[in-house]
Amino acid sequence: MTECKECGVEYEVGTKEFCSQKCLEKNIQNRVIDATEKDQSHTSKFSKKES
Repeated sequence: MTECKECGVEYEVGTKEFCSQKCLEKNIQNRVIDATEKDQSHTSKFSKKES
C-alpha cells in the first residue's frame, strides 16, 4: 500500500502519488499559493503586462 502525500490515506490505485484526483489538485493549488506568496516576481510579471 502507498500513502497519499496530501491526506495520508493508504491506497492501492491512485493518481501519481495521491489517493485521488482531488488530493492531487489540492496539492498543486497549495504549491501555487506557496510559490506566489514567497516569490512576488511570479505575480508582478503579470501585473506589469496589464498596466
